[in-house]
Amino acid sequence: MLDKKVREDFPLLSKQRIVYMDNACTTLKPKQVIAAVNDYYENYSGCAGRSAHRIARKTDAMVEENRKKVASFVNANPAGIMWTRNATEALNWIAGGVKLEKGKDVVTSMMEHHSVILPFRRMAEKNGSRFSMVEVNRDGTSEIGHFTNAIGKNTGLVVIHDTNNSASTSAPIREITKLAHENGALVVIDAAQSVPHRRFDFKAVGCDFAVFSGHKMCGPTGIGVLVASEKGLAGMQRQNVGGGTVEAVSAESHVWLQGPQSYEAGIQDYAGIAGLGAAADYLKRIGIEKIETHEHELMQKLLPELASIVGVKVVGTTDTKKRGGIVAFNIGMTPPQEAAVMLDEMSGIATRAGTYCAQPAMEFMGAGKGAIRASLYLYNTAEEVQTLVETVKKVASLH
Repeated sequence: MLDKKVREDFPLLSKQRIVYMDNACTTLKPKQVIAAVNDYYENYSGCAGRSAHRIARKTDAMVEENRKKVASFVNANPAGIMWTRNATEALNWIAGGVKLEKGKDVVTSMMEHHSVILPFRRMAEKNGSRFSMVEVNRDGTSEIGHFTNAIGKNTGLVVIHDTNNSASTSAPIREITKLAHENGALVVIDAAQSVPHRRFDFKAVGCDFAVFSGHKMCGPTGIGVLVASEKGLAGMQRQNVGGGTVEAVSAESHVWLQGPQSYEAGIQDYAGIAGLGAAADYLKRIGIEKIETHEHELMQKLLPELASIVGVKVVGTTDTKKRGGIVAFNIGMTPPQEAAVMLDEMSGIATRAGTYCAQPAMEFMGAGKGAIRASLYLYNTAEEVQTLVETVKKVASLH
């Protein structure tokens, strides 16, 4: 497991009594990220790509340096990295900007976030296309066999999770990408729940687009990333246009800039970009493989103990080899929201309750009324896992 000294990097953990296990929603911010954000505001709060003075030039250099850092973190080309507000906005950019051949189907799965379902359902509706949600195993796991009948010559686009936010299971994205490309379809990967926790290799996956958020990987809120291949970017129309996206404008016409900057209209979240670059540096220094191992070891301890408590029902697979650092569960007949409040009040445990913007997935796995979700990250400890287990036992004993 990771050295507990890593917790010293997170100011919130030293300022209040909390067992923070709501990391699938958002992560805590280390002092290195906070320092990078403050440094921008205090020392060079300029505009990028516009002004000629020194703090503007420094801002411009920071933005492009961090574009390279983020690209390296996911093994993509910097020319395919675009700044967005979050993964949801990135998905909307793709759904609104990619033009499918009339009638071509859009394929996804039952395990997706609403931010996948809603933009791409609307895309299909506008295109007169069929929107297909593939059923996988009831425990949230999936194999390529689930998708072979759904993806064919009439498929225009496949949008799929790398890791989902409910069962923490992963789709076979490389095989799906290969199958989709063999049939001429584009592929979009929702990597919001994988990039912070394990290696995501954009080039190796071979997809056309991927999206993720900064705040789920120790970065600031308000900054996200859209990753595009050269082919993907060439086929995506700009959703936001205006200042910073053009080379020239006349009364009759305009000439777009080339590259990712032409998709980034207006003044950007430069402080967020500074913080995201610092977050990428921070996770790289710790080691993404070490983070993945740390979470897996914690889950190997947590999941069997939770599943053994009388009255507790785990949502999704109980095989720790087939899931990441998220576990959803219910405690008897106690409503999830009520149980989550009890965990907080009894032991200071921060979890989430509900269906996590993944209602179809939760209903598919038999938890349509919601569940408590505990999600782990690099600063969680074995002692905190035990605190959760013991507190769940207390709650279970009350009903």
